[in-house]
Amino acid sequence: FKEFLERVQKPAIDIERAKKVFHDMVSGEPKLDVLLDAPFKTVKLRSNDKSAKTIDGVVAGRQGEEKLFKAQTYIDATQDADVAYESGVPYFIGASDIGLKNKMMSATLIFGVRGIDWTHLKWMLKSENAMYSGATDTHAWGFAREMRKYKPLYNNVYLRGLNIAKQTDGTALINGLLLFGVDGVNEASKKEAYSRAMQEITRIVEFLSKEMEPFKEVSLAGVAEE
Repeated sequence: FKEFLERVQKPAIDIERAKKVFHDMVSGEPKLDVLLDAPFKTVKLRSNDKSAKTIDGVVAGRQGEEKLFKAQTYIDATQDADVAYESGVPYFIGASDIGLKNKMMSATLIFGVRGIDWTHLKWMLKSENAMYSGATDTHAWGFAREMRKYKPLYNNVYLRGLNIAKQTDGTALINGLLLFGVDGVNEASKKEAYSRAMQEITRIVEFLSKEMEPFKEVSLAGVAEE
């Protein structure tokens, strides 16, 4: 991971550069075979003499093209620890490990905009001289005070200070929208939260264009898929 961060060369990662760096790093490993678009399906388990279960293989692949992969060691890098879960590994959800049952950390949905006046943005953030505000040629963070003026549609939504990453195509990714009460392992909850976030994002872009001088020409350039 350290090598990856060094090669992308920025504290705020450019998505296309990150994809290329990751591809180059993977391609440079002679003993590593890459299979794309091959989602995890299930695990095959076997029991030993002590009644403990051991992974005998992992099934992955496109519909109708699933394959069983066997190894001495398995690394679960799935987004929701699906391999570990299907293998029966003990787990906890959210903050239940510290006694806060059914409590989840806030979720977010990153969105992209085009049209930021980056020179003005840098000047404005640096002139604030605030502890948690600043900007470089590719990264900006701050505006916590200004974002408190935004009035969300929903009570369980909050717009904190923005974290902005400039991309090589001229757009910028913004992280700052917090959604509370989202169950990250429940598809219906995630779908509802996504719909709620999309409504807020449209209003946030309008808010930024009206209230913030560096954003007066911005328009929505895209939204993360999940």
